Amino acid sequence: MLWVGYDSTYAPTDVWTYWHGHILHAAWPKSQLAIDVQWGKHGSMPRNVRQSDLPKLQSLNFFYAMTIIGEWDILLGDLTRKGPLCFCHSYRRYLQFTRPLIVSERIDAIVRTEDPGPVLRQVFGRKYSNKHQWP
Repeated sequence: MLWVGYDSTYAPTDVWTYWHGHILHAAWPKSQLAIDVQWGKHGSMPRNVRQSDLPKLQSLNFFYAMTIIGEWDILLGDLTRKGPLCFCHSYRRYLQFTRPLIVSERIDAIVRTEDPGPVLRQVFGRKYSNKHQWP
């Protein structure tokens, strides 16, 4: 999930993404948005975010380690929200965001509302993870 700020010409100027309970923000250079989405049910980051800019204990290094030592957490999470049971690849592959997906061809609707909860539950179902209120 993400929010996009734009100017009067509808060119993007800012992007906010949801990353493991935190909102990440990046100024955007009035060009096509690019977002890196982590595998499974985790989060997304503006393209080219530096590891050091991520919240403490929420770096890609930490989460990769958790895919190995935290397998029980993945299995428990799968009870409420289905997703992959493992990331069965190397750390190098974990850091790659190389499969572009042009979502503009897939967007069915754009909703502008003060309270996105009801719309998100309609789209994602009753097990939707109610995230913090966005910017």
